[in-house]
Amino acid sequence: MKRRNKILAAALAACMALGLAACGSGSGKGVDETYKAYWDNSMGEDVLDGVPEYTFMANEMIKSMVPYGVALEVELDLDKDGTYTLTSHYYNQAADAVEGAPGYMDVKVVGQGTYTKEEDKVTISAATSATASYGGGAYVTEQGFYGAYSFEEDGTAADTGEWTNEDNPEVLECVPETVFTVDDEGNIVGWELTDPNSGAPHKDYED
Repeated sequence: MKRRNKILAAALAACMALGLAACGSGSGKGVDETYKAYWDNSMGEDVLDGVPEYTFMANEMIKSMVPYGVALEVELDLDKDGTYTLTSHYYNQAADAVEGAPGYMDVKVVGQGTYTKEEDKVTISAATSATASYGGGAYVTEQGFYGAYSFEEDGTAADTGEWTNEDNPEVLECVPETVFTVDDEGNIVGWELTDPNSGAPHKDYED
């Protein structure tokens, strides 16, 4: 009987070990981690040149935005249940550029979906729910090309607000399936869209 108990105990331990391994980062999901990337115009041109072309917004304007005093922060929050929240946020670097100031700018997209993780690669699904918001002062809302951030029908740069995918399904297109590279320090090293032609639903916007 003792020998049988030892065999059963060993088998149980092996099953538990396999179960734990299945929950690790190599399983595809099951982690609870947050990764971030940040750029602003205090950084050198060599750093800013490394910003990915696509930044989970309605248009691809990062190359002109960061050097003119707007910071970009991208955060990827992974949950143990296999879901993610991705936040991409443009906002003013200057502390005095608050709401109401002419140069105020606050643009954000938040998307949710599912993910898998293998080593330093995190693959997110296209968002299944998303919210986009666009706020800007007088200087911003008179510049036609900022209208790409609005999700009003035939929106212009003056049409600030907040929209969910229920208000406008196009909001979901801001967060397509993407593969992120991350590191152990909680940094997003970079990302690539699975389909390079996806994302940026307003990339053909004309002011």
